Amino acid sequence: MANKYKDAEDNRAKLKKASTEEELNELLIQLDKEWNETKEKYEPTPVEELFPVEHGYTYKEYKPESDESIATRVENELRPVSESKKQQLRAAAQGEERKEESRRDEAEAENESQKKSIAKARKEEYDDIENAAVAQGIGRSSIKSGLEGEADRSAIAASEASDSELALKEAEIDANIAALREKLDAALQAEDADAAADIAERTADLIAERDKESNRVTEYNNKVKQDIDEYYKTRQRLLRQEIADYNDRAAAQAEYERKYGYTGEKQENYTKRLDLALDFYSGFDPDVAIEMIENNGYLRSYLGRYYQRLVGAIYSAAYGG
Repeated sequence: MANKYKDAEDNRAKLKKASTEEELNELLIQLDKEWNETKEKYEPTPVEELFPVEHGYTYKEYKPESDESIATRVENELRPVSESKKQQLRAAAQGEERKEESRRDEAEAENESQKKSIAKARKEEYDDIENAAVAQGIGRSSIKSGLEGEADRSAIAASEASDSELALKEAEIDANIAALREKLDAALQAEDADAAADIAERTADLIAERDKESNRVTEYNNKVKQDIDEYYKTRQRLLRQEIADYNDRAAAQAEYERKYGYTGEKQENYTKRLDLALDFYSGFDPDVAIEMIENNGYLRSYLGRYYQRLVGAIYSAAYGG
């Protein structure tokens, strides 16, 4: 009997011992975990890794600006530029108008100066007439009166000529100012029209750009949705195939193990499990051990096909065989 179980006893001597059924179960669980990690190396990459639940696609976010917002933004951008141009036009026109008003002031001053000169010349002529009349003894004669009348008419004519010249200059100045103001009004109206056209064109361009971007994002997101739908269809198909392939492999493996038993690394792992169980239950009376084995719900699951070997070994130890 000792020779029959010598190898098994040597293997069991190398294993960690279990002093309680709870420790035994924990050791069996650990070995089962090690086997699961080992066999995963030989399994195909799980679909869950290739196609996780989170698809990884991202929709683009785009909040299109309203027509009203675009129009307001363009207005706020371009209108101040136009107002600045208009202010420059007004300033230039006002400068030209001030020049004309300066000409008016000069003309009025010239007229005033001419009238003073005319008045001075008239007085001097009066004095000359008076002095000549006294010298000739004709201070109250009609000749003197005639000469004075001639001096008056000459002064009046000169004064009227100066006023006429001033009126002509002022009429020209008024016409120039009117023309400047008319030109300014036309320039301001043209600038308003240009600004309105620029604002309308810029607004239309931005709305077109917005629509183009909105359509581009919509097309992109529609494509993303199609990709996501296809992703989950493929994932579901592969999951179903994975389950079917797994079941086929499991059935084939079960049939193989039914005929030939465990092999390779699985055999080594399950042998360790059996040796642990044998080492623990061999320390009890066989009848007690059998009862304990039957009551331990872990053993059938973690020993698999070696469960009956454990039971058989305990019976053999007790009754021979």
